[in-house]
Amino acid sequence: MTATELNAHLSNRTTEISLEKEETLWSDVSTLINFSLFIIYLATGLVIAAFIYLAYLDFQKAKRILIGVGIFVVFMILIYLFSEGESGSDLKIASTAINSTIVLTSLAILGWVGGSLVKFIK
Repeated sequence: MTATELNAHLSNRTTEISLEKEETLWSDVSTLINFSLFIIYLATGLVIAAFIYLAYLDFQKAKRILIGVGIFVVFMILIYLFSEGESGSDLKIASTAINSTIVLTSLAILGWVGGSLVKFIK
């Protein structure tokens, strides 16, 4: 085998191995994404079922919870609208996730410190 043939063989074999690895990776990633979607759908279904049960037991409490969820949804929509990137792009979704994490963490810390200050002042 000449050097040129060996080089061509190695190049072809490297390409084949690369394609096999890529197919395996996408298969594994696809499996994980499908599992994650199943867990999300299951959790959403359980939350909705629990909410319906709560509405059956105590409608006023369910109404207050629904108002809180509505405020959270409006908050997330506003964060999405003010995030960078084109609508529906990966950058927009990632930016929304980062921005909402920062804002929610800030609110939690503010509530934690504010609650301690209120107790200290009383």
